[in-house]
Amino acid sequence: CGELAAYEAEHGDCNVPNDYAPNPALGEWVSRQRALNNKDTLDPERKRRLDELGMVWDLQAATNAEQWEQRCGELAAYEAEHGDCNVPNDYAPNPALGEWVSRQRALNNK
Repeated sequence: CGELAAYEAEHGDCNVPNDYAPNPALGEWVSRQRALNNKDTLDPERKRRLDELGMVWDLQAATNAEQWEQRCGELAAYEAEHGDCNVPNDYAPNPALGEWVSRQRALNNK
């Protein structure tokens, strides 16, 4: 847990990549902790300590939330510049924004 705390202090999160070059064993260890947690076999005291460090158990959900917030900020900037949120699907300066807005509209229409 000490190595993870040091990583968190340096990087601001506990999202150690599996192939973290400076310490590959740390990335593998974090991955094992997530797997144990997913199987409900992680010791409760270890889980508590990892939670205190800010361990993100579901990286996909966290990544999706971060990307959503980023795109929402980009949309606000677009709106400030253009006066609307009608981002074209093929918006050349930021194609990902156009695709994201299109997906949000599709999700809203379901």
